[in-house]
Amino acid sequence: MPIFLATMAVRQQSRIVRFESAAEFLDTFGLSKGGKEYRRLVSAFERIFGATIYFGTESN
Repeated sequence: MPIFLATMAVRQQSRIVRFESAAEFLDTFGLSKGGKEYRRLVSAFERIFGATIYFGTESN
């Protein structure tokens, strides 16, 4: 998901990734537009935004 969102940001030339609707996002991944798939999408975003991600370098 993070790589996909980064790719979309580059394609849209913006730090903010926009979709017209959740249905458009589900279509992008070839998922059905039913409630189960929508809930899975919401859960995926909750995990991403709730995660702590560290970036850095190791130097000797």
